[in-house]
Amino acid sequence: MLGVSKRTVTRWADGVDVPGPAQAALRAWRSLNNRHLAWKPDSVSVLENDEDQIERQRKYSIRFEEMLQRVELRGGPVHPWKIDFYNSTAKFSSSEITFYKLANGGFSIGSYWRSDRAPDLTIDMPLVEDAAYCIAKKYAKFGAQAAALTEIANYVRSNAASFARDGQVLLAPKQAAEQKRKIERLADELTRLAEAATHGISSYLQYEEIQDKLHATGFFLKDSLVALVARAYA
Repeated sequence: MLGVSKRTVTRWADGVDVPGPAQAALRAWRSLNNRHLAWKPDSVSVLENDEDQIERQRKYSIRFEEMLQRVELRGGPVHPWKIDFYNSTAKFSSSEITFYKLANGGFSIGSYWRSDRAPDLTIDMPLVEDAAYCIAKKYAKFGAQAAALTEIANYVRSNAASFARDGQVLLAPKQAAEQKRKIERLADELTRLAEAATHGISSYLQYEEIQDKLHATGFFLKDSLVALVARAYA
């Protein structure tokens, strides 16, 4: 993703100065990751080693993070754009923007037009940046939901053998194995719900239904994990 060898990255990790372009990419990736926004190239580009596409994505990540910082330095978006995620549009007053959903889970602005006058980006750029920021906030919410659900799914999967029983009678090995498989299947449901969350098509009610099924198997989540997913959907 940085266009350098593993050996070079190892030298950087050992204290050798990281060149400016790589520093800029690393800062942008870390910031976008902390915001629950997409920062990696799509998996196809990585698997096929599409250097041109990876380079474009790297530059886009840096510019995108710089744009987010400009809006925040202005005190946040001045214009409250209304985001229609399903139709990939954003509207404010007489202005409308379309955006494309990218393969890596991010987005790119498509078109910008106004009904009151001709668009002029020399004066409208802060308005467009506000729109991009509001769209990013929507994506960040979905990203936080996906991250919380993924963390819970991983916890359930790795602790599937730890479930409560009624009374003191131990389950037969075959029964215990089947109970563990039930819990693992529910972990898979959580993983699928996390994937749906990245596309904005999950709900807290769907999570609660899976949680109720977990309780029925005798599996209970840590309070911190329950709070994590609740905050993501709040």
